[in-house]
Amino acid sequence: MMDGTMAEGTSAGPQKGGPRKKRDNAPRGVRKHPSGVWAIRYSCGIGCVHKERIGPIKGDAVHAYHARRRRAHEELGWCLSVERSRQQERLRAEQERQARRLTFRAYAEEYVTWAELHHRGVATERSRISVMVTVFGGAKLDTIAPADVERFLDGLLAERSHATVNRYRTTLHAMFNRAIRHGLLSANQAKGPASSRRPRAGRSISHPRRRPLSTTNVVPTRPQQGGRRSTPAGATFGYSSP
Repeated sequence: MMDGTMAEGTSAGPQKGGPRKKRDNAPRGVRKHPSGVWAIRYSCGIGCVHKERIGPIKGDAVHAYHARRRRAHEELGWCLSVERSRQQERLRAEQERQARRLTFRAYAEEYVTWAELHHRGVATERSRISVMVTVFGGAKLDTIAPADVERFLDGLLAERSHATVNRYRTTLHAMFNRAIRHGLLSANQAKGPASSRRPRAGRSISHPRRRPLSTTNVVPTRPQQGGRRSTPAGATFGYSSP
C-alpha cells in the first residue's frame, strides 16, 4: 500500500498540464530563433498567433513584443497580416498609377491620333498642340498646374490676339477633359477665369418699376354740371327739416 501511494503522489518528470520552462533567459513571448536572431510570438486583436523575427538584439525583440501586445489591446480587430496585406494593395495601386502616368508629349500624340478620327480641322489643332508640346512636353500630365497654363497663355499674347489665345485654351481644355474621362486627371487645369457680367455700353441702369395704382378702391364720380362739384356716384346726403 505504501509503495502504491508513493507512486500516485510523485512523478519523475514535469506534469503534463504544468507551465513549460523556457529554454533561454528571455521574457514571455520572446525567444531565440534557431537562425541566431531574437523572435517574438504574440496574438493580435482578432486572435491570430503571429511569429516575427526581430534581430540580433534582445532588447529590440522585447520592445517589439510589448508594442504589438499594446496595439492588439488598444485597437480591437487589428492584425499585422491584414495591415501588411492592405499596405501591399496600396503599394500595388500606386505602382499601377505611376505606370499609367503619361508625359504631356506622349498624351499629345495619343490625342492627335484620336482627333484625326473625330474632329474636323485637325491640322489647325495639330499646330496648336505642337506649340504646347514645346512648353509642357516633358512634364507629367498630372503635374501641370493652372498657373502653368496661365503663364503659357499669357506668353502667347505677345505674338497672338486674344481670340487666338482663347482657341489655344479651348484646345487644351478639350485635351484635359478627355484625360479626365480616361482616368489620367482628376480636374481640368485649363478652366478659364470666371467671367463677370458687365452692362453693355450705352445701356442705362434700370430703375425698379412703380406699382400701378389699384382700381378696386377708386370711387367713381358723377360728371360735373354747371360748375358744381361732382359727388361720388351712389353717395347720399341727409338733411334735417327746419
